[in-house]
Amino acid sequence: MVDVGSTVPERAVDQSSIPHHDAAQVQHHPLIALHDPVAVSCPSGFDCDFLGVRTRPAFYSGMLAEAPQLPPRPPTYPPFNEEYFEWLDILEAVDQASETFVMIELGAGYGRWCARAAAAVRRKPDCRLQCVAVEAEPAHFRWIHDHFRDNGIDPSAHDLIWAAVAATPGFVPFWVGAADGWYGQAIEVASETPPFPDISTRRRLKARSVLGRPPVATNNDRSVTWIPCVTLADVIAPYPRVDLIDLDVQGAEYEVLASAIDLVNKRVRRLHIGTHSSRIEEQLRHLFTAHNWQMVNDYPGQSTSQTPYGSIHFGDGVQTWVNPTAPIVAAAAGRRVRTRKKPEAENGEKVRNLRVQLNDLQQQNRALKRRNAELRERTRAGDEQLRKRQGSSAWPLRFVEKWFSKRGRS
Repeated sequence: MVDVGSTVPERAVDQSSIPHHDAAQVQHHPLIALHDPVAVSCPSGFDCDFLGVRTRPAFYSGMLAEAPQLPPRPPTYPPFNEEYFEWLDILEAVDQASETFVMIELGAGYGRWCARAAAAVRRKPDCRLQCVAVEAEPAHFRWIHDHFRDNGIDPSAHDLIWAAVAATPGFVPFWVGAADGWYGQAIEVASETPPFPDISTRRRLKARSVLGRPPVATNNDRSVTWIPCVTLADVIAPYPRVDLIDLDVQGAEYEVLASAIDLVNKRVRRLHIGTHSSRIEEQLRHLFTAHNWQMVNDYPGQSTSQTPYGSIHFGDGVQTWVNPTAPIVAAAAGRRVRTRKKPEAENGEKVRNLRVQLNDLQQQNRALKRRNAELRERTRAGDEQLRKRQGSSAWPLRFVEKWFSKRGRS
């Protein structure tokens, strides 16, 4: 499930329903404070977060029917709600990545956390993003492409998979529809499901999944349809190391993770899990404790918990687990401790500015290299064309010169 209070811009939500905290008493995590909000106006037709990620209101327009519209305001740090811990996992995983930050987003919606990770990676010199986004709802999957392009991300450079995620591969009955107002689509577990698709339909669905071209719905009503599904092991297989898996699979989280736990142990550094029942939460605790993972966050769903950032209500539960081989220290109450010292306050601003400048210079350098290669190719093509023209005109030119020389002698 997507938290409306975080997905929908604050100016479009009734603020009386969102818990507020006294900024003088609650301080942002150092990794949040390290990133100054983007000091630019948001382009018309978009809403922007503090990293500058642009989002089309059409992606959640169905959630705005009763919300009062307030004047736009500059991007600010994320509010202290259940998704604050997702921000922390993104930023901390990026901070600890090396040359490539590999992220898998399961139940990706329109790919908002991959886009946010991309914005964070851009602020880290000499690091690039490799994203895997898996989403089963057809409209949401198509929106991933739009959201990536809106934020300067080439969809073809990343692994976008139209499928559900389950413990075993094949096909599952899946809820779809109401895309702009519902982000809780899930595998249907009741006995009344549509007939299992015949072999021809299964082939077409599998082909659409491979090509990333889900069928276009004729209406936006909620309904159950058969969707191809993949396993977490299949998704991880191409990547020797995964820095972060962000998992929101609406009740299938334990089965998905348990079915691939051996590969998860070997390759994954951090997990952010949205949980959907107390039973699943307990199963996950047993699973990862048995495999010696470190618990960083554990907040039950449908409850209000005391956190380092005040009292927060959790719709979905939140669990963060860190692979014991990862260079991170977890402190009590879910508060993270970085393994290197924070820069002195007076140097922090300089460090941030230098990082942004260095990133801009690197982008300019790459653009100049591409332009230089294009000019070299055009020069080579021009030289080749000139040689061909000179060769074709050589005989007439020699004939004219000979004719004029004879006229001169006469």
